[in-house]
Amino acid sequence: MNVHSTDLSAKSSVPVARIVEARGSLPHCTLSFEVEFEVEELEALSDLVSLFARAGLICDGLRYRRDGSILVRLCDSDRSDFQLMDAALDQLPSLKMVRWTTVLSKPAD
Repeated sequence: MNVHSTDLSAKSSVPVARIVEARGSLPHCTLSFEVEFEVEELEALSDLVSLFARAGLICDGLRYRRDGSILVRLCDSDRSDFQLMDAALDQLPSLKMVRWTTVLSKPAD
């Protein structure tokens, strides 16, 4: 398993180019993502889950932390649209993405 983590301090953005590069250069690997958000309003969770569905990502887990942050585990699919997700996150001001981690794992033989 290989992990690449990006701390996002300025503008939140999905590392689309890095994901496309990983897909192309490591086609034998399965991609998943761990994403951390800061949330101002808990109601934003429903918007976030809806966004994942629209972007074709599979939400494999969602953990609300005591400090108010949310840690989400997402699985890549053949319908994943990271550009849509990136653009839609700009429209959700009550959410701030603070970390994106891409996890590469080799499928079981």
